[in-house]
Amino acid sequence: MTIDGQGVQTVATAAQCPVGADVDRAGAPLSPFHRVGPGPVRPAEASENPDGAADWMVTRYRDVVAALADPRLSSGKVEVSGCPRARADEAATYGASEATVNKIMSKIMVVKDPPEHTRLRKLVVREFSAKRIDAFRPRVQQIADELLDTIAERDEVDIMKTFAFPLPVRTISELLGVPDEIAQRLLPPEDERDAARGIPLDTLHAAAHDWVEVRRKAPIDDLVSHLVVAHDDGELSYEELVAMPFLLILGGFISTTQLIGGGLVTLLDHPEQLAQVRRDPTLASAMVDEVLRYA
Repeated sequence: MTIDGQGVQTVATAAQCPVGADVDRAGAPLSPFHRVGPGPVRPAEASENPDGAADWMVTRYRDVVAALADPRLSSGKVEVSGCPRARADEAATYGASEATVNKIMSKIMVVKDPPEHTRLRKLVVREFSAKRIDAFRPRVQQIADELLDTIAERDEVDIMKTFAFPLPVRTISELLGVPDEIAQRLLPPEDERDAARGIPLDTLHAAAHDWVEVRRKAPIDDLVSHLVVAHDDGELSYEELVAMPFLLILGGFISTTQLIGGGLVTLLDHPEQLAQVRRDPTLASAMVDEVLRYA
């Protein structure tokens, strides 16, 4: 893909596995595909893209907007990877068997293009209306206050384990109505948490499956019960049914956890910006947007 000022053009490039003889994280020479210099539009480096696909990095705002609007570019991926070592790395990083990574990740709607993405999105979009989310704000504040109260008197705190990870996990679990027993599996005791990894994907996949089966046997007025009905009506497959709560929980915590951790480090590295936000708390919203961009 190149940007020529008139729009986005795609350039076909043969995919190869970059984690091997041609490209090695230990320092082996890069393949010709990866020798393009840095810039706002460039091929992904081996360390950024270990799955062997001919992916490109697009970083300027106007180029990203153009790329997202171009129907020739696709989000679709049948498998997470065609590269065995990359699949193994992905599984090890996120606490999943290779089978789980390939099976579940090929069914989530973020790797689907319209009309498949549109079909799946319609099944859940009403659960995230602006009105419903706004009504949930006081509960989010209450959860945040409770977590901060538990660490306020400590001399030393692992902010990822005690706040950045549990805040979004508790929030998304309550928002979606995850059964208590399953929610406890998603958020183990503090000393057992691995905030760097988050929820292992095998654990999350099993939880999503069990949540579906609980609601199949005893439906209530919640998202997963509605999805079970949609499945029974032929609107989505069983794999897509399980993939939906899997994705919503994963997406509901991982970006917020990274934002809090990355944002805190960024502000500590830039004390003048931290001081500015402390002097004027109304800057907090703009600070969050900038941290998302920067960190």
